[in-house]
Amino acid sequence: MILQRFLLGFGLVSCLATVPALAQQAPPTITDGKARNLYEKAQNLYYRDRQPQQALLVWQQLTDKYPDYGDPFLRKASLLTILGDHPGALQAYKTGLGKLPVEAARAGDYLVLGKLAAEVGDYATMRAAYTNYLSTSPTNKNQVALAKLQLQNCDFAATAMAHPTGAAPERLAAPLNQFRSQYFPVLTADNKSLIFTTQRTPEKVGQENEDVFMAHLLRRALGGENQRLVIGREHREVL
Repeated sequence: MILQRFLLGFGLVSCLATVPALAQQAPPTITDGKARNLYEKAQNLYYRDRQPQQALLVWQQLTDKYPDYGDPFLRKASLLTILGDHPGALQAYKTGLGKLPVEAARAGDYLVLGKLAAEVGDYATMRAAYTNYLSTSPTNKNQVALAKLQLQNCDFAATAMAHPTGAAPERLAAPLNQFRSQYFPVLTADNKSLIFTTQRTPEKVGQENEDVFMAHLLRRALGGENQRLVIGREHREVL
């Protein structure tokens, strides 16, 4: 029993110890010897030496000299994401994934690409990323639901951009808090603008809408009668 526990513990430690070593090895798809050396050098700089900036320089050198390999672009993209360079990471992910087949091993990369594309409103890339993710037959139900929701957001964005409505200014009631079902009011730092949502009375059941408003102070407001602030659906909560 003691020997069995020792072997189990030793096996676990050995397995954990090999993870960084395996991560440092270049994938078999990189066949050029010099490219493999650069790949492993960059991995060692990051995992072993904890020098991300130096590792990034080697990744850049590798992708410049050997642009046909997709994996180095993904490693560079991952590091750029960690370092906070999201625009650079987005471009590197797009380039790298474009050179590789769509497969389950890249599912996580497609999720990150979709998120980065969503940040800048690149809906074409966002749609392709989440579509490719779903095509890998993922098993994580939460991520699958998120990907499907993001595809719906792409559809909404495409329609909204094709038919822009523009702003429709309207003078609000005085005092402002007479608006019923007012939610989440936020006052800007200069005390001149108020952002809030308000629920419109639906014409039919199931057609509830909640609009976003931005109110700007045009002149110094005059004192008036205090009003109760009504918050919540169906006016159930009154302050």
